[in-house]
Amino acid sequence: MTERQCRDQAQRNLKVYEHLKDRYVDWAAVALFCSALHHVDAWLQRQGIRRPGGHMARAQYLARCGVPDAVQSAYQSLREVSELARYHSWSGLLDLSRLDQLRSNEYQTVVDHLR
Repeated sequence: MTERQCRDQAQRNLKVYEHLKDRYVDWAAVALFCSALHHVDAWLQRQGIRRPGGHMARAQYLARCGVPDAVQSAYQSLREVSELARYHSWSGLLDLSRLDQLRSNEYQTVVDHLR
C-alpha cells in the first residue's frame, strides 16, 4: 500500500468504528486499532520504511525512529484492546465508555503525532 492508500484505509476503518461502536463494542475496538495501524504504516512510509510485516516489526520501527514513548504506549494499548476483543473474554472489561476514552486519548495521541 502507498502512503495515501494507508491514510485512506485509516479513514475507512475509523468510519467502521463509528458505525459499530453503539452495537458491537468488540469489533469497534478492532476497527479503531486498524485505523491507528494504517496511520502508523503511512507515517513509516514517509520515513522511507516499507510497510512492516507484523506487529512486532512495526513496534520496533516506531522505537527506532524515535517516536515518543507516550505514542508507542498509546498504540500498544489500542493493539492490546483489539486483541482482547478478538481473542479473549472482553465482557465487562470493554464498554462504550472505555471505547470512547480510547478514541479520545490513545487513538488521538497516535494520530496527532504521526500526521
